[in-house]
Amino acid sequence: MAALNTRSAQHLGISSWGTRLGDLKIAAAAMRSALSDIERAIEELEPMSSIADTGLYVSREVPEVDPLIYRVGELRDGCEAILKRPLNALERSIVMSWSSLERDGALVPVSEMLDLTRSVMSRPTPDGTLPSTLKWCEATVQTLQRAPVAALRGRGGRNQATELASLYDELAQRLESEETQE
Repeated sequence: MAALNTRSAQHLGISSWGTRLGDLKIAAAAMRSALSDIERAIEELEPMSSIADTGLYVSREVPEVDPLIYRVGELRDGCEAILKRPLNALERSIVMSWSSLERDGALVPVSEMLDLTRSVMSRPTPDGTLPSTLKWCEATVQTLQRAPVAALRGRGGRNQATELASLYDELAQRLESEETQE
């Protein structure tokens, strides 16, 4: 084994490993000395310089953030709560477009968009399942640009819907009773 190490050292041009190790120790000591010289020079220069001398101005104020960023965050959080999962890429772009919806020169309230989204997403699709993506209600929420939800429902919109639902239930019960009598 020693013969192998000697041959390897000779191949690399190193006369002995001990000499090489001594050279490395001397180089490390020289680097430590140079590093301490640099640190001393920096310490000597620090009192001489100040921020005013360099012409740099450091502001302690927090920059104003665009309110649109907060709207996007609110909408994202609300939609994720409605869907009970994180948004996918398509839904994130839908939320981005909703965040800038304006009606009569003012931004549409986030709560209004989320209420309408919650309402549309809670209604079954024509095949009887609940919608699973914001794409299903994208166009409906876009209509908020024209009018608020209350105006879209009309007067007594909820009462009319309740009346129609009870009428539907009554007709379904009549149909069932007629089928059972036959």
